[in-house]
This record gives sequence, C-alpha cells and structure tokens, in this order.
Amino acid sequence: LMGPIGSMSTQALASWGPDAGEWRHFPGFGRDGQALHDAVPPERWCISRSDLVFLKSAIHEAIIERTPRHLKPPREQDSFFDEKIGPSMHAAVKLYVKPLTKRAGNMSWALLRHPEGLECDVFITHCWDEGVFEFIDKVLNSWPMGKRGAWCCVFANPQNLDISAMITNPAMSPFAAALRSASHVMAVPTQRTSIYQRVWCVYEAYLAVENDSIVFTAVSPLDFDAMRYVPTVLCIFVAGAFSTCIFTPFLGTLGVLLMLQIVNWPSFAQVINAMGFFVSSGAFVWNLRRCWKLGSHKAFFQNDESSATITIGMFCMRIWVWVVLQLYFCASELDRLSANRARKEASQLHCGYEGVEAAKASVQSDKDRIMEDIGDKVQEVDAHIEVLISAGTSTRC
Repeated sequence: LMGPIGSMSTQALASWGPDAGEWRHFPGFGRDGQALHDAVPPERWCISRSDLVFLKSAIHEAIIERTPRHLKPPREQDSFFDEKIGPSMHAAVKLYVKPLTKRAGNMSWALLRHPEGLECDVFITHCWDEGVFEFIDKVLNSWPMGKRGAWCCVFANPQNLDISAMITNPAMSPFAAALRSASHVMAVPTQRTSIYQRVWCVYEAYLAVENDSIVFTAVSPLDFDAMRYVPTVLCIFVAGAFSTCIFTPFLGTLGVLLMLQIVNWPSFAQVINAMGFFVSSGAFVWNLRRCWKLGSHKAFFQNDESSATITIGMFCMRIWVWVVLQLYFCASELDRLSANRARKEASQLHCGYEGVEAAKASVQSDKDRIMEDIGDKVQEVDAHIEVLISAGTSTRC
C-alpha cells in the first residue's frame, strides 16, 4: 500500500485486535506460531467454509469501517470500498492478517482458527491482485458439496514468519503437500489479470495434472435482482393467458413447433425459455378455466357426478403439470444466466496469459526451480490450462 492510507491504517491497526471476549473465535491465540507450524503437517493448514463467512465480516469491520473514505490507495481507487470487490489481498494481509496473527503468536490465520488443523479437501489457487470480498464470494459460491477443509496460501502460511525457507524446494513446499492431499483444485479468477501470469499458479496447475485432481473455476454468485424480472414474467404470463382466447385449439402444437424451430440454436436459449413459459402459462390458464366451468356446472353434476369428478381431477392434474413446466422454464433461465457468468469468469483466466514459460515470479530463482521441476511437461500444463479456460473445469478422467 502506498500513500497516506498505508501509514494511517498500519498505525491504526497496529494495536487492533479482538476484545478479550472475542478471542474465543481464535482457539490458537497465545500459542507459539513456529512451534505450531512445526507440529501440524502443512497439508492441514486449512480453513473451512464458515471461516470465510466469519472472515468477510471481520475484514469489513477491521479495514473498511476504520479507513476514512478520502484515503484510498492509488492502485485501488475504484474497488477498496466496493462491497463486491473490496481491498486487494495484499491490503487484507497487511492491514488485517498480519496485525492479528502477530498479536496472537505469529501462526497463520488458519491455525489461529484451527490449531489442530483440518484435513485438506480443496486447494485454492489464486493471485494476490483480486479483491478480498470478490475472492470470498467466489469461493463460498463454488465450495464443493461435502468438502470441509480448503488450503489457501494467504491463510495457510504464517505471514509473520520466514516463508521463503518453506518454498526453497517447490516439490517439498507446503503448496505441494496440500495439493497432493486435495481431491479438488479451485482456480479463483479475477477481473484484473490472469492468475496464470503468476508462476506459482502455473506450478499448482502442473501438480494438479500430476495428481489427477479435479480442477474447476470458481464463479461469483449470480447477481439476481428478482424485482427486475417480475414485470417481464408477468407480461409473458398475461400474454400467454390472453393467447388462449385465440389459439386455444392449437396452443400446445404451436408452442412445440416454435420451440423445435430454434432448439438447435444455442444463442436462442433465452427465447426458448420465454416461449416455454408463454405456452405453459397459456395452457395453465386454459385448464384452470375448464376446471372452474366444470365445477360450477350443476347440470353436469346431476347427470353423472362420478364422470364429473374424474374429469375435474384430470384437469387439476394438468394444471399442476403446467405449473411444474412454468417453474422448469424459470429455472432453465436462471441456469442459462449462471452458465453465461461461468463462461465469462473462466475467460478471465486468459486475460494476459501467454503460456507457461511467460509466467512471472517476484523472485527469479523461484521460477527457475519451478520450470526445472516441470521439465518437459510444459505443453501438457499449457493444454491443461487452456481446457480449464475454455470449459471451466479440467481433469484427466
């Protein structure tokens, strides 16, 4: 961080920490960080999903609420106070993780929360340029079902200790140990740059290939404003209902024919969903009207009450079928929006990516050792990354 916010925030947070009663959220408080990391295997330096939920509110209180809005770092003019992006991971570490863990005993944030460690199910690969809220939202939204522990370098490594000694040999580093234990690897893209411009992320991709891990792209939650879609849904429903007065005998056939005309055009998925909702709405209203008329026709009941009951039951069943179809097309549209979001964010992995050999490292010797370890598998790693970028997921199986 540069400028007045760096010095101001560092001074303000140097003495910051939870109140005495709030240290209960950090069971590792007061223990020796170095001894703790020596005792707990590196693949167990993990956080849980609930830790990230807690972390988001804690960072908001520790950084956002304590930083005057006229003091913003030059590199983050537009996102520091953005509730969806937030301060960069660099800022989060400097202004929250380091001051907190220093007071607690110099362990990592993960071991501060779980001093005994957690089993590693998921490895999170990312660059440090993403906003911390952007990162948390994507990880929470994409967390694999049934998985508990996730390894992420920002929270796994002790930020106040000498980390360089841990990564002298990449193959024996905490990163490698965690990747060998994880069944899933989550790549967290950012709108600022491709994570694969960072050589450590490339190395993590290489280890994922070697371990046959399931690699997938994290996606932010769908920014769905229901009220924005209500008028459109109501208009389609009313139009479908009104159409029953004109096209009643041909409604089902007409709808099927129209959808079959465009079913092979993926770009018209939105039209298919709208047409499906239109047809099912019309059929729903038509069956509802028929059921109402039969139920109120006294003469019909007097002639054959049992037949009337069967007929009304049939129309009621049809009504529920069309209700289910209405819900299906609404869900299909939500799925389409989610898929579009996933493709867009997977493409962020390509932003500035020029191949494995073009990846950068803050320390050249790190890149030299990593490239030596990858050896002649550069093309295989490149192909793996390209599949991940284009498909959003990658696995050898």
